[in-house]
Amino acid sequence: MELFITKLFDQPAFYLSTVASFAGSICVHEYCHAFVAHHLGDHTAKEGGFMTLNPLKVMGWMSIAALLLFGFSWGAVPVKRDDPSRLRRAAISLAGPLSNLLLLSIVALLLKG
Repeated sequence: MELFITKLFDQPAFYLSTVASFAGSICVHEYCHAFVAHHLGDHTAKEGGFMTLNPLKVMGWMSIAALLLFGFSWGAVPVKRDDPSRLRRAAISLAGPLSNLLLLSIVALLLKG
């Protein structure tokens, strides 16, 4: 089994496009969680500086290193988990995955045309 980073030398365009698309989609995903939380009254992410598309803040060094070396990564923004409203919690939770579906749709339309 070879490390993902070997693609940098074998297939540099694939490697760079994969890293950029993963990092970009993770940052948008996490930003949308933070954005919806903020607009529903949870300012935790904004106060912590997480309402940003900066991968260093949203993903962190370990996630970026895992992406560069192994081809997988993650992100996180803090939100209050004790909100009694199930609807607000659901909206915050769904914001990230829905942003990924929107990004997928946009890319699919661009690639189709």
